[in-house]
Amino acid sequence: MNENGPEIRFEINGEDGMPFMLGYHPAFNLATENPLIKTQEKEISIPQVMAVGSRALQVPKESSIILKDQLELTIKTEGFEHFMLWTEVPNMVCIEPITFYPYAVEQANLDFGFLYLEGGRIKRFKVFIYPS
Repeated sequence: MNENGPEIRFEINGEDGMPFMLGYHPAFNLATENPLIKTQEKEISIPQVMAVGSRALQVPKESSIILKDQLELTIKTEGFEHFMLWTEVPNMVCIEPITFYPYAVEQANLDFGFLYLEGGRIKRFKVFIYPS
């Protein structure tokens, strides 16, 4: 926890060359009829997220996203490069920081999305959630 809200940290370590992908799956209860998810360039509605179904909606190349509901929350990341959004109901949404969107490639080529540990170094990721 920092002064603004929760700070979630991930540390990945292993042998040199170890492949990995990482995603974090927080879910948020929605209180209003028309919440929005905002990036720097667009607004996304819950019906748009639901229309994608179980694949989740890709939000590429973003390190910060805002959930505008009864309150506004900012989800900011370090180390993650993308988000994906998922829900099957209108009163909750998962806003997931991810290192790779698995449907960005043919499923037989999922290894193209892996990151690799280099030189035995620890790879660190962070997620900050705070009121906007």
